[in-house]
Amino acid sequence: MSIKIKLIVAFLLVLVPFLLLQVWNILERNQSRTQAVVETQVGAAQAVAAAMDAFLADVIRTEEVAGVTIVVDKNYSADELNYYLSKVRAERPYIAYLALTTPEGQVYAADPASLVGQDLSARPDVQAVLRGRPWTASNLEMNWAGVTDVPAFRVDMGVRLEAKVLAVFVMGIEARSLGAILPGDLGQPGAVVLTDATGRVVYDSGHANLPWEKGDWSALPFIQEALRGRNGTSDGFISPADGSLVMGAQVPITTLGWTAGVYRPVAEAMAPVRAAALRDIVILGLATLLALGLALLLGNLLTRPIVRLTAHAARLSQGELDSPIDLHTGDEIGQLGEAFNQMATSLSHTIGELTQAKEEIAQKSRELQQVLARTHEITEEDRQRIALDIHDGVVQMVIGASYEVQAAASAVTSHRLTAQKHLETARRLLDQTVTEMRRIVFDLHPTYLDSLGLFPALEKYAQSFQESSGIACTATLQGEPVLLPDEMKVAVYRIVQEALNNVRKHSGATAAEVQVAFAPGRLTVTVQDNGTGFATEAATAASGHLGLVSMAERAQSIGGRLDITSAPGQGTRLVLEVTTGAGNQ
Repeated sequence: MSIKIKLIVAFLLVLVPFLLLQVWNILERNQSRTQAVVETQVGAAQAVAAAMDAFLADVIRTEEVAGVTIVVDKNYSADELNYYLSKVRAERPYIAYLALTTPEGQVYAADPASLVGQDLSARPDVQAVLRGRPWTASNLEMNWAGVTDVPAFRVDMGVRLEAKVLAVFVMGIEARSLGAILPGDLGQPGAVVLTDATGRVVYDSGHANLPWEKGDWSALPFIQEALRGRNGTSDGFISPADGSLVMGAQVPITTLGWTAGVYRPVAEAMAPVRAAALRDIVILGLATLLALGLALLLGNLLTRPIVRLTAHAARLSQGELDSPIDLHTGDEIGQLGEAFNQMATSLSHTIGELTQAKEEIAQKSRELQQVLARTHEITEEDRQRIALDIHDGVVQMVIGASYEVQAAASAVTSHRLTAQKHLETARRLLDQTVTEMRRIVFDLHPTYLDSLGLFPALEKYAQSFQESSGIACTATLQGEPVLLPDEMKVAVYRIVQEALNNVRKHSGATAAEVQVAFAPGRLTVTVQDNGTGFATEAATAASGHLGLVSMAERAQSIGGRLDITSAPGQGTRLVLEVTTGAGNQ
C-alpha cells in the first residue's frame, strides 16, 4: 500500500465516523423540523373541523326552529309554507334549497317550489331520519332533482312530536359557500379541503371551481386514514386537483363522518426546513473539503511518481507500446515501471502475432465461403441437368407408353373386358408415374423459378406442399418484386423448401405461411407455423438438425442472415434477410 493511500485511509478512518455522526444529526434535526410543520398543519385542520362542527350545529338549530314553527306551532297554507321557506333561505346565503316532506317522504313545501311533489322516501338519508335518527348529512351531489347546477350536500332533520316524525326538514347547502364559513386565517398560508364520507372533495379553497372528475380523493392513504377516524398526514403527494406536489394533514369530522384538511405546496412548506438543512450541510461540507484538501496535498507530494505510472498505464491500454517510462525513484515504484516496460515489449510481440493469425483466418474464411458458394452452384447445375434429363427422356417415354396402352385397349377383341381392365390399371399407374416424375422435376429445379421469378415459384411450391402434406400453406407478397441473381433465387427457394420440409417432418403443425417482402435494397422471407416448436439452442447443437446448419450456410453464401425463433409449444418462425439490387423482377 502506497504512502498516499495509507494517509488517505488513516484520514478516512477518522473522518468517516465523524461525517456519519454529523449526517445523522442533520437528518434527525430535519425530521424534527418536518414533524413540526406537519403538526402545525394537523392543528390547522382540527380548527377547520371545529369550525365545520359549529356550522353544522347552527344548521341543525335553524332546522329545529323552522321545523317546530311550521309543523307544530302553526297551521300554514301551502303558499305560506313556501313563503316562509323562501324567507329562511334568503337569510342564509349558503342554502341552495329547502324542503319539507310528509312522514312518507313526499315533498309538500319547498323553495324553490319545483321540488314540491318529489318523492324522497327512497333516499338513504331521508330513510335514516324516518327510522329514528335525529338528523343525517348526505355526501356531495352534483345536481339533485334538477334544482341546482353546482355541487351541494343536504342536511336532513326529523321534526318530531313525542318521538313521532311529523315531517322531514331537508336543507341543501352549496359546497362553494363554505368558504365564507370556514376560518380564513389558519396561522399559515395554505388551502382548506373538506371531503365527504366517500372521499370526494366537498370544498377546496385553493380551487374554487374544481371539476367534478378531479374531486375523487378516496384513493389517497391519508384520506382513508381520516375516514377511519384517525388523523392522516402526508409529507408529499401529487394533488389530484392540479398535479402539484403538496403536503398536509387530514382529520376526521366525527359528527358528519367527513374529513377536514389543510395543504401547502411542499416547496413552500419545507422551504425553512430545507434552508436549515442546507446550512448544516454546507458547513459540514466546507469542513470536510478543508480536511480532504490538506490530506490530498500531503499525499500528492509523496505520490507524483505513481501519477506518472498511471498515465503510462493508460497509454499502454490505448496501444502505445513503444514509449517506455523512465522512473528513477530507487524504490518499488521504479521496479513497477520497469515491469511495465517489459510487459509492453511482450504485448507488442504478441499483438503482432495475433494480427497475422487474424489475417490468415480471414483469408481462410473467404476461401471457404467461395468453396461453399461453388458447391451450391455445382449442386444446382447437377439438379438442373438431372431435371432436364428426366423431363426430356423418362417423362416422354412414360407418356408414350401410356398412349400405347390406350391404343392396345381399343384393339382387344377377345376377353375384352378383362384386358381393358388390366390395361386401364396400367394406364392409371403410368399417369401416376408421370405426375410423380413431374413433381420430382419441380423439386429438383422448378421451372417457374427461371420463367416467372421467385415469388410465383414459392407460391406454386406452397400449393404443392399443401396438397402433398395436408398442412394448410399460403404464400403472400409485400412490396414490388425486384430482379434477383440466379444464385440468390435458388438459395432462397432451397431455404424455404428445407424449412417447409422441416414443418412436414417435425412440427406437427396444421398451418404454415410463407411471407415474401420486398423493400428498397432488401428482401425478407418469413416461414412460420403453428406447430409444437423446439428449443433452438439444443436443436442447433444437435447432430440431427443438419438442415438448420445447411439453411444457415446457404444464407451466408448469398450474404444473407437467417434467424430462427422457436420455443416448445409456441410454433417456429424463420426469417431470412438478404440485400438485393434495385431492378424490377
